[in-house]
Amino acid sequence: MKKNQLSRYEIIRLRRDIQHQLSAEELDTLISALYLSISEEAKASADYRSLSDLAPDSLARQSFIEFSQDQEEQAAQLQFIYESLSGKLYAPPGEEEAEIKIGSYREALENRVLEETRSYQKFTNYYQLTESSLLKGIFANLLQVKSYHLSREMFFLHTETTKMFDLSELTKRISQLEGIKDEIKRIEEMTIEIREVELIKEELKKLQEMKEELKQVEDIRKEMKEVKRESRKMLKELQEGLNKMSRRSKVK
Repeated sequence: MKKNQLSRYEIIRLRRDIQHQLSAEELDTLISALYLSISEEAKASADYRSLSDLAPDSLARQSFIEFSQDQEEQAAQLQFIYESLSGKLYAPPGEEEAEIKIGSYREALENRVLEETRSYQKFTNYYQLTESSLLKGIFANLLQVKSYHLSREMFFLHTETTKMFDLSELTKRISQLEGIKDEIKRIEEMTIEIREVELIKEELKKLQEMKEELKQVEDIRKEMKEVKRESRKMLKELQEGLNKMSRRSKVK
């Protein structure tokens, strides 16, 4: 939602509605949380740019570039909410930027999946906290974008995991092991193979945990769709009521 989509009247109404729904302490807590979220979304944008440099193919690279742009837009949306509720202009934290340590592509991707999952839960809490239709609409949009990010990231992560199960490569390595005459060396290499299998098991365990988290995200997304469906229904009924009132006033 762009800044120019809300009029001055709507901003005033937004502040009034939130102040009626939340205590002063709860409002301060929400404003503080939003302030921190702005810089977190900006950092996520930088992380996705770094991921695009590590991406193994053009599909992943272009996706992460788009995700980075999405995060910039989300940071702008959160800044607008923060400034509307607080009545203050947003000033970024005065902390020095820490050096970004980039690991492997897989490690960086796993970290983004975990961060995006935590961020999704955080904005779900924001969505549930407010009764303002304006805020709910903004938070619902943020959640839809994050849900899409998570689904694509899980796909890329799954792709990286399946690369470890290339049967032709495994067959080639087994053949090499069988052709080794030095028994001691053969045993040592078999030991390495066993260690790799254990690592694969650990990776599969991580993937299963991430799938479970994604399932929870999908359940929340379905619930959000139902909420949006009900909201559209209520809006339609309200519009019909207004139209009836308008027609009656014209008749009089």
